[in-house]
Amino acid sequence: MDLKKNASVKTREVVIGAVCLSLSFLLYIFPIWRMPLGGDVTAGSALPLLLYSYFYGFRKSILYCCSFVLLQFVFGIFFINVWSILLDYVLPASFLCWPCVCNKNMSLSSEYHKHKGFFWGVVLYFLFRIFSHTLSGVIFWSNGIDFGIWQGDLVGGLAWSYSFMYNLLYLLPDTLIVIVLGFIILKNKHLTKVIKKDI
Repeated sequence: MDLKKNASVKTREVVIGAVCLSLSFLLYIFPIWRMPLGGDVTAGSALPLLLYSYFYGFRKSILYCCSFVLLQFVFGIFFINVWSILLDYVLPASFLCWPCVCNKNMSLSSEYHKHKGFFWGVVLYFLFRIFSHTLSGVIFWSNGIDFGIWQGDLVGGLAWSYSFMYNLLYLLPDTLIVIVLGFIILKNKHLTKVIKKDI
């Protein structure tokens, strides 16, 4: 590849990555609905980084996913110790890279199935993220509960049920918004041309 063309491609990748990171963070700090004990429903804050991962791969997207965590620290986060930071922020950010794995293994050539890998990646992102947040809730956030019908300390099955339901209340609608908006964007050939590295 010509050196000038190669530099142009890398510059394009960096610019698109920076734009996706900025959009994700902007949507993150202005949520649609904020839960009382942490967790938000956003207008698809994960979508820009999920799309970047889908088109550009793990190696290039992980840098922006890690940067997203650092920006969350600047904005302010809910945490108890370093392990709660790992489960509530670091691991969920790394799960944003899953669409690139599904892109390689599941995307097919026909127009109908063309972006199937992206949506499977979003589903995996949701499943891994809800597990990580639920586990964090059981370990770190199940004492002194005062939310709805749950009050006091929770242990065992009650702690798992409470943590799962609490996180499901915001993660499910947030993920559904990502899927709907992702479908709209990926069906629009002009928008995908802006993102794709091979155009």
